Amino acid sequence: MWQSRDLPTSTAKKKTVRRSGIRSLWTQREAVLNGWLSIAIYDGPGYDSLTIDLRHGVIELSGGGGIAAGDVSVAWNWIGRWNPVITAFRERTEHMMSELAVDALEPLRLRPTSEIIADKIRERILSGAFAAGERVAEGPLSERLGVSRGPIREALQRLVQEGLLVNVQNKGVCVVDLHKDDLVDIYVARRAIEREAFLRVFERKDAKLIATLRHIVKEMEAGLAVDNRRIFVELDINFHFAIVDSASSPRLSRIYSTLAAEFRLCVMKAMSLYSSTEGLAEHHTRLIDLLDRGPLPELMEEFDAHLSRGIARLSTLPAE
Repeated sequence: MWQSRDLPTSTAKKKTVRRSGIRSLWTQREAVLNGWLSIAIYDGPGYDSLTIDLRHGVIELSGGGGIAAGDVSVAWNWIGRWNPVITAFRERTEHMMSELAVDALEPLRLRPTSEIIADKIRERILSGAFAAGERVAEGPLSERLGVSRGPIREALQRLVQEGLLVNVQNKGVCVVDLHKDDLVDIYVARRAIEREAFLRVFERKDAKLIATLRHIVKEMEAGLAVDNRRIFVELDINFHFAIVDSASSPRLSRIYSTLAAEFRLCVMKAMSLYSSTEGLAEHHTRLIDLLDRGPLPELMEEFDAHLSRGIARLSTLPAE
């Protein structure tokens, strides 16, 4: 649920910020929405939109001007003083900004507004906030996010291309409804992409990747210890995604990103795939050991067995 009731009733406030070089800062329909804050920063004739995601450690900018990290800090300081509710999030946000590790004079990377909106909608789809088959309409989204329908439409089409949304005749854009046959097909595509990724990564002997994978397995074990299968599913996807990303192939990563999103949707409908978690963490540890030390034939044999076990679990799903 979008939350804005704790904020002041005024929807616009103007303040001159001289130290930062920004001529004026105008909070426009500001709101802490499920832990993220959206404001507009005006600098001369144009403006930039700033989104501070308080849940996932992301600061995103859109527009054409370019905002320096120091400007973001000054903007945050002023907003925090003005609104006690936002001040409560200040410590976490400052930590997020420090992790950006950019010079105060270096502009942050700008992203199109439609891309930021697509990220928000994608997150709600994957969390189940938008159910399978549910219509995702431009109008309500435009009102909730406080933006025009143009970037909303672009964001929806991006998600249609990713396969998370579909155009349904006489209904509009809806969340895709995936079934058992789709999950089988996802495993087939995963096998092709991950096989190439494993081969590439094995040749490079990436110590940082190995450390990352071992950390993920430790988190898997912690999740399994409290029987939290949803956490395990997310970590399982992160494990394989880390390997694909380390293959340094943007196209493999882009294709795999779509597969991972579709896989999440399928598993949300069929958590029985992980009704038995025995040996799951150990199987991933075995993959790490072979990826680290080889030999390559044994690694590929274990990889094939790993995905084959996943496909075998599909037989436990009820007929549709």
